[in-house]
Amino acid sequence: MVELDSAPATSPPVRSRWPLRVVEAVLLLVTLGVALRFRVTNLDAYTGSFDEGIRSQQLLLMAAGYRPFRDIFASQGPLLLDLLYPFYLLFGQSLAAARSGVVACSIVALAGSWWAVRAAVGGTIGGVAGGLAAAVILAISPSFFEGSRLALAEIPTIAPAVLALAALLAYRTGGRRHWLILSAACCALAVLIKPMVLHVGAPIAVLLLVAGRATGSRRWHWRRALLDVLLYGAVAGGLSALVVALLGPAQVWDNLGAYRTGAGSGAGANLATNLRLTVKIMRGEQPGLFVLAAVGVALGLWRRPVVTVALLAWAGAVLGLFAVYGDLADKHIVYLTPPVALLAALGAGLACDAVWSAVRGPRGAQSGGMRQRPRRAFGARVAALLGLVGLLAYAATVPTILRADQYVLREAPKVAAERRGRAIDAEIAEIIRSHTPPDGWVLADNPSAAFDARRKVIPYLVDTSGTRVDAGSLTAALATEYVQRYQPSVIVTWPRRLGKLDAFVRQLPELGYRHERSYDLGWKVYVRE
Repeated sequence: MVELDSAPATSPPVRSRWPLRVVEAVLLLVTLGVALRFRVTNLDAYTGSFDEGIRSQQLLLMAAGYRPFRDIFASQGPLLLDLLYPFYLLFGQSLAAARSGVVACSIVALAGSWWAVRAAVGGTIGGVAGGLAAAVILAISPSFFEGSRLALAEIPTIAPAVLALAALLAYRTGGRRHWLILSAACCALAVLIKPMVLHVGAPIAVLLLVAGRATGSRRWHWRRALLDVLLYGAVAGGLSALVVALLGPAQVWDNLGAYRTGAGSGAGANLATNLRLTVKIMRGEQPGLFVLAAVGVALGLWRRPVVTVALLAWAGAVLGLFAVYGDLADKHIVYLTPPVALLAALGAGLACDAVWSAVRGPRGAQSGGMRQRPRRAFGARVAALLGLVGLLAYAATVPTILRADQYVLREAPKVAAERRGRAIDAEIAEIIRSHTPPDGWVLADNPSAAFDARRKVIPYLVDTSGTRVDAGSLTAALATEYVQRYQPSVIVTWPRRLGKLDAFVRQLPELGYRHERSYDLGWKVYVRE
């Protein structure tokens, strides 16, 4: 038998203080409300993002009756577009409407982070403080805040991943199997939204294999652990297989498997580049977060070792994925934010427990033996001091973090409009609109301009990324075939996308297209004669 997370609670259970629960609920709702308010502010801001253009065009095609994988090329996960589509319809079929689904997922992720730390620390004052700290830290995180306002796949897949972790922690605490099943379902949903989130399997594996029996007992039972693993795998694997079967295994492989296999690279091939990108993005989180996370590791290994190891395994799995990923981009780095934020929140919660214990030490020691009192009192004081250092370090950087969030809201759209050519996008959109009938087709390396013109891009060529070209998923012969089939009125190329297919570009005059206009940023517009 192995003892797990055996450290006793150092502050009184919250259940004996129901007013504190009311205060906690109010503070959580206020946190989520403020987070929502800032996420929807200026939600239609210009970014010039190619990936957002793809997403908006995919949703436009769905509104016209086309389906992902069957008709529309979709290189993310099988369920991403179906998740965002109701929000897109409900809020007006605009770019902001597409982003609103991501905003909703972001709020779910904040609530899930509160639940995860609350379950990890337990029903103590530290549990309340840690849970609220998790929601606040993730709410104002610059990388998470920026990702929460873009129609990309990362935040929608983080939300169920965090819920999967929280539900599994709840299962460890209470032993009720419905939490295990919920965790497995959320894990499957996360992977089906974007398979890149497979790294969440690391903390889940730790909690399943190390935690063993998830009851009030603190001992490990290998039979129960094995049964939990089998049940978890059956639920998660069964749901994933069902969705793939409904969409069509061949179509899913064509959109995801073959494309991603071709886009990959050997282990270590991009290590230095990806590491520099990771450091660059995470630097914006400010040093205080990492100091508090280090405190969380120190206190967590002492008080909550299994949870701490699980979160460290999550962060390690993310970094390991970054080391070998062949197409790492700025948007992917947000995957590292949740485990770091949860470690920091764990530190905040355990620090509050330690401070409370240190303050109440003499009174709490009256019921204990004289031999235990000095050791516990000293440990509580050391933990309290360490926790206060972490909390002060993080608090000192909060103003800088909030300024970064304000930059995302107010200044970043202006910079993007200048650097990425918003005026050029508007001009290309007007050319598309004027040369393409409402029911006509477009082939565009600038899907945002086509979306602004409210014209449909050829479904299977909605994603013309350079990665897809390099992977061999998009070839000159394939592009020519679809141009001949759909007869698009306008074709827009860019040097690092369709422009890489030299044979296709050279053939455009033979296909009946004349060069209409070129732009300094590399766009070339061809119209059908």
